[in-house]
Amino acid sequence: MPTGLEYTTAVKPLIVEHKTNYNYDVWINDVVSSSLNYAKNEPYFEGIENNATHFPLITIILIILVALVSFLYSFYRRRLALLFKTFFNWKVAKQIIRYERVYSHPVNVLLFIVFLVSTPLFYSLSYQAIEESPEIKIINLALVIAFFTISYLLFKFLLYKLSAWLFEINNLIEEYIFQTNLFTKFFGVINLMLIILLLFSPVNKLLIIGISLSALFIFLVIQLIRGVLIGSQKVIPLQLIILYLCTFEILPWLIIGKWVKNLL
Repeated sequence: MPTGLEYTTAVKPLIVEHKTNYNYDVWINDVVSSSLNYAKNEPYFEGIENNATHFPLITIILIILVALVSFLYSFYRRRLALLFKTFFNWKVAKQIIRYERVYSHPVNVLLFIVFLVSTPLFYSLSYQAIEESPEIKIINLALVIAFFTISYLLFKFLLYKLSAWLFEINNLIEEYIFQTNLFTKFFGVINLMLIILLLFSPVNKLLIIGISLSALFIFLVIQLIRGVLIGSQKVIPLQLIILYLCTFEILPWLIIGKWVKNLL
């Protein structure tokens, strides 16, 4: 039977040898090997390819648009609150038109840019989602939609100005133009949020598209109602107001709807 000194001497070399052989590098290799073996045993599921990651330009565009809205919320919060108030009370627009820059104000310019980018991009992504065709060039389709949108808005603006000069109702037309631009701004922000949902959420795509179309329809109805209210301020006959709104607002949308239906 060994003494305590002999037992210590006999065991100590084994401990030293064990610590010397199993060093940090060996431990790292064991961890990596165990991790790889563990990962191989895990089931693998094929993911759905995301358009935003497949085409990074879309993600960059979304980041820029969100940054613009964040900038406006940080530095022009009072102006945004006033526009939001005008959405529910159309008479507030008179105050804005009287004392502020309607077309050149930074809020109006940047929100119009958001609308002009987000709306064509949303509907090009929606068209791809409905057709389920990855071959569709989203940016090219968005540029085509943006071109027709600009042309349509510019043509309407010139007709508004012409009618204001022809019938000498410049104040009423200015107020009506402000109301139409107001809905355009809100619609652009809504479509921006819907793009994010369309690309990065599991929400049903048809539901998201339906929300955008419903918002468009609601804004159009409210715009027509306000057109009647604005026109009635100068005791213009209701028949002429309805004829004017049908010609400039309802008829173009019927033509656009028929054209889109033929394409689909």
